[in-house]
Amino acid sequence: PAAVVLEDTETGETILEEGRTTFYTSSMLSGLALAINMVIMSLFARDIVLNTLADFNYMRLVLLVATLPRFFVSQFFCEHVILIIAQVCFPISQMHRNSLFYSSQKSKPLPADHALPHFTIHMPCYKEGLQTVLGPSLNSVRDAVEAYRQRGGTANIVISEDGLRLLDQSDAEERIRFYNAMGCSWVARPANGANGYERRGRFKKASNLNYTYTLSLEVETAMAQIFEQNPSLDVSQVYSQALEQVLASHNGDAWASGDIRMGDYVLLIDSDTRVPADCLIDAANEMERSPDVAALQHCSGVTFVQHHYFERLMGYFVGVFTNFSISWVCANGGTAPLMGHNVFLRWTALQQCQGKVDDQGERSIFSSKHVSEDYELAMRLQMAGYCVRWATYSNQEFKEGVSLNPDDEKARWQKYAFGACEIVFNPFYKWFMGPIAPLFWRFLFSRKVHASSKASALSYLSSYFAIAVSLPITIGMTVAQGLFWPTLDSSFKPVFDTWIAVVVVFNFAGALGLIFCRARSGHKGFFSSAWDGLQHLPAIIVFFSGIAYHVSCSVLAYFFSVNMTWGATSKDYQQTSIGQVIRRFWHCYLVMGVLLVAISIGMSPLLPMTWRIEGFTVLFPLFLAIVMHFLFPILLDPGILHKFMP
Repeated sequence: PAAVVLEDTETGETILEEGRTTFYTSSMLSGLALAINMVIMSLFARDIVLNTLADFNYMRLVLLVATLPRFFVSQFFCEHVILIIAQVCFPISQMHRNSLFYSSQKSKPLPADHALPHFTIHMPCYKEGLQTVLGPSLNSVRDAVEAYRQRGGTANIVISEDGLRLLDQSDAEERIRFYNAMGCSWVARPANGANGYERRGRFKKASNLNYTYTLSLEVETAMAQIFEQNPSLDVSQVYSQALEQVLASHNGDAWASGDIRMGDYVLLIDSDTRVPADCLIDAANEMERSPDVAALQHCSGVTFVQHHYFERLMGYFVGVFTNFSISWVCANGGTAPLMGHNVFLRWTALQQCQGKVDDQGERSIFSSKHVSEDYELAMRLQMAGYCVRWATYSNQEFKEGVSLNPDDEKARWQKYAFGACEIVFNPFYKWFMGPIAPLFWRFLFSRKVHASSKASALSYLSSYFAIAVSLPITIGMTVAQGLFWPTLDSSFKPVFDTWIAVVVVFNFAGALGLIFCRARSGHKGFFSSAWDGLQHLPAIIVFFSGIAYHVSCSVLAYFFSVNMTWGATSKDYQQTSIGQVIRRFWHCYLVMGVLLVAISIGMSPLLPMTWRIEGFTVLFPLFLAIVMHFLFPILLDPGILHKFMP
């Protein structure tokens, strides 16, 4: 067969396929952001030292302790400033070219004599509706499998069914009949606590996937043993014997049906996914030529369910602020993220990078100890020398669902913030071993990970901490500025100035940069892009102004080891009421109410003049944050305002 992977004759390193190159623009931008951040921190330290030398108040030097945390929190801000300038002024043609971390064009077809790899489409699910959610997704997947088989390839569909064992017998049988009719294999693990089994993890997706992978590998091992004893047996006979043997070894705890083996590549999807019909052959053409690519993450469009204003808002946010921004970064040479759905995974790479087998005998391909299991896997893959690639040539024909209400989106951001904490820091009770998590140390000092990838990871992870500390810092600076402003040290910057900088950079300049970049790249016309941004800008301001408290709670919960768990995002729309919103957000309303009362008392004649907190610029940022936290769950909930909003 003709070789599809070329190697350098002198170094033995894999050569990128024809038409691909490596861009370093992202590395330069990350370096500039780090440099700007270092300059800002240096000026901060300079002010402290000069003021100390002027009045000999050495207690002021304690403020230098804040330099490192401030550097970490400010990194995302600095990188955002640089990215805005680059989106407006830098070249844009790289968004239409293939590179190491980015695919805008499909790879050429494989030679006719090259054997096509086997694909497994793997879908985790939990009690989703058969006809409303799973049916459309599986029909889409079956079309892709059929198209691949017509090209001479083979593929199977495996469902990691986490809700089957929790249903009554009639519902479970209906679900099994549905999977059989769809031609899907499935695996169902025991309920939590059944015969001592534990469904581990705060977010159960990782342990659900691991259970299927473990069972699949056990079947492969059993097949090898049977073949060794009797090589003349047919493969289907050997598989049936191996599956029965493995299920029997679990004493009835494991349920499975069909071909649950993983192929050369695993397409991991969500239960509400749509896939393009030719996605498997396109992935085969690319992955077979790129042995260093462990994950091919596709840029996704949005599956709209209700078409109400919040779903459209989330669709715009995911499509533009997330996916388009990622496409631009990856096209410039930035490492692609691993989203955990609509991604092709190299099965051998997953096995190579897996963690230790736990005491239940389950393999840790995805980490059940991390709620951001996909991000943690991407870090391990990079440390093993693999890369993650971002693909846009499917033209967003891969589809994903978005949150249908603010409560689900709030939970999603809390989960991401908790996951960022798990990756970077140890909880407080482990700080005797140091504050930084071992995985993050290994990632930072790994020689196989690009320096720009480390800087990008630092910037991304710091964004959640910046959101988390925004409300506490606003409260603290409001009190400090209101009470001590005439004598307050010049190292403390006015809270209103900080608020203006954040609003200008993230809301207005950021939106303007995206408008220019989308227009220049041909993604969308300038005026239609500007209209998209303008009509969604007020809701985005409400969202980010009202999410800080909830992200702060998630971060504090991690550091103080408070138990938090997350389930799958709701796939079906449900009507809500004011009463339900108050019950869900009561603790937020309670804290905001206390802050509002405190502000009212602090600026009232009840206090002596020297103790009052007055002034528009002092009180406005905190007052706005309180109001937005009250309004966020109501204004953005279509279940409440469906009569008044389109």
